[in-house]
Amino acid sequence: MLAFVAVLFASCRRDGQAAYAEFHGPSSSGAWDPLEELVFTPALTAEESGGSYDLRLTVRHTDSYGADRLRLVIGEERDSVALPSDTIEVVLADSGGRWLGSGSHGVYSRSVVLRRGFRPGGGCRITVRPDAGAPVAGISRIGLSFVKSE
Repeated sequence: MLAFVAVLFASCRRDGQAAYAEFHGPSSSGAWDPLEELVFTPALTAEESGGSYDLRLTVRHTDSYGADRLRLVIGEERDSVALPSDTIEVVLADSGGRWLGSGSHGVYSRSVVLRRGFRPGGGCRITVRPDAGAPVAGISRIGLSFVKSE
């Protein structure tokens, strides 16, 4: 069994698969507090950390999310030095109200590329929080992944 898991893990890093992928959910199952940061601390091998990646963000949400867009504040630190944060808007539904991305039965997932040619290096820390004045309901998980740039 352990050998199977090791082979499966190793195979996930080939042919455009993510070198790093991690998901976090808000601490409250009811709503994501706008002051709560989800923290991502990628751990890559020395070989991987020297590469260039597409930095992707994935939003997993339910039908209870009440808007077609989600504004997020993305923070980044390198070796404990904070870089300027960025605010992005992820479009979750089209103008007709139909959810974009994948999913069904009330649970959906939408991925976007945050940055091409991203070089994570050592000591990288990325934070994500909602850019909202009130708690945000319907967001179940946020994920970050690094996929090798081609």
